[in-house]
Amino acid sequence: MAQTAPIRLVTEDKAEPLRFTFTMKALYRLQARDDRLWAYDTETPGLAVMVTPSGHRAYYWTRRVEGRARKMKLGNVGEVTLDQARRQVDKLNGQRAAGQNPADQRQEARGAMTFGDMFTAYLEKWAKARKRTWRDDEANYTRHLKQWAGRRPDQIKRHDIEALHLRIGKTSPVMANRILALLSKVFSFARVEPNPCRGVQRYKEQSRARFMGADELPHFLKAVEGEPNESLRDFLKLLLFTGQRRRNVASMTWAEVDLRRKVWTIPANKFKSGAAMEVPLVSAAMVILEARKQANAERDTPSDYVFPTDKPGAKLPYMDEPRKAFARVCKAAEITGLTLHDIRRTVGTAATTAGVPYPLVCAMLGHSVEGVTGVYARPTAEAVRLAFDTTVGAMLGKTQKQPTKKARAK
Repeated sequence: MAQTAPIRLVTEDKAEPLRFTFTMKALYRLQARDDRLWAYDTETPGLAVMVTPSGHRAYYWTRRVEGRARKMKLGNVGEVTLDQARRQVDKLNGQRAAGQNPADQRQEARGAMTFGDMFTAYLEKWAKARKRTWRDDEANYTRHLKQWAGRRPDQIKRHDIEALHLRIGKTSPVMANRILALLSKVFSFARVEPNPCRGVQRYKEQSRARFMGADELPHFLKAVEGEPNESLRDFLKLLLFTGQRRRNVASMTWAEVDLRRKVWTIPANKFKSGAAMEVPLVSAAMVILEARKQANAERDTPSDYVFPTDKPGAKLPYMDEPRKAFARVCKAAEITGLTLHDIRRTVGTAATTAGVPYPLVCAMLGHSVEGVTGVYARPTAEAVRLAFDTTVGAMLGKTQKQPTKKARAK
């Protein structure tokens, strides 16, 4: 059966805009070429769709008001239904017919809102309902964007965003891109036009394959043992002994840890897959957690977190990402080009090298097994625990015994 050629947002005569009766099927067949282009609905006057070359689609209300062409974003195709977009346009057309200017009314309402208000609305009304990683957005806002909380949206200019992107990118280009994407989404959610993030050049990213080899790991462990900050020592060791993401380890709570069963349960709302993850705790991890549990009980005010922060005015109630301290450890170990996430990759590599089967490696890291076979390759808790014991033992080395309570006390 011959396929129908897709409708393109390009016409032979540029003076004639593309007009047709909108349907969802037709909207998803629209394709832009070199620039964002527009299509207009013949059923609902004022309803338009803008499509970018990357495939992004959004509904707009477009009418002339007081002799000027005005455009107002209504929402993204897929997030707003076609019927909802038509009802919004009908309402806006009614306001226009009554002599009102809907675009000015929205601008006035936006002027009374701060960027902090915008982010809170985005987090509560969009991110929490749709993103399993909304806590990352919240943490990234607190760390990098809260400085703009009191500004009006129109006071945040493109040059401000470029300067922030450049400053973060000097040490972490990938994080700079994530912050830029978060900013763009917040402005898009609030329907701020033009979006001040538009046109800011992102850093090129490459998939990383960095992990510590057998020649680097002993030096790293030695440098960790020599680190004077006990919390950082414990944090880096637990990254190695659990193989979990740095944010999950940093935000670990005592309610998640069952020392009797020797299991750490990462709640579904904190785990990337959206399902709870049970992590077996090897003896080396248990020594650390039992000692921290005792120290926490001796605090004037015990904390809910395994790695609480005592810094005045700290942005987070738990340990923030210790970039500078981690760099200090890497320098002492004479290791370059390593990130905290590479420790997780090191655990996976060490498990594979130690002969742990692929389904068990996936279970250790909380990854799904690809393919239909994965449905039947779900390891038991005992098998996963044994895989962790094997992996941690291999990383520490046969000649190096796992830490004990007595050794830690010394």
